[in-house]
Amino acid sequence: MSGTDEFAKKFLNPVVSGAIMQLAEFGDPVVDINSNAVRVEIGRDLSGPRKEAALRQFLDNAETIIEKAAHETFVETFEKE
Repeated sequence: MSGTDEFAKKFLNPVVSGAIMQLAEFGDPVVDINSNAVRVEIGRDLSGPRKEAALRQFLDNAETIIEKAAHETFVETFEKE
């Protein structure tokens, strides 16, 4: 992840850190944040009928990360103006 130290301090709160740690259960998580996109990946295939609970957990954690990144990016953008 790249960005300012201030962004990192605001972004990596306990909720987001916890979500990233839970993603680690699925393999090596990749969280990539830039000015106009957020990408959350894991190294495991979660497609299939027996993996619904794991997929739901991944989506919940990814949503937490994406929402926080969007909020902090929005705040950081308007603080500069």
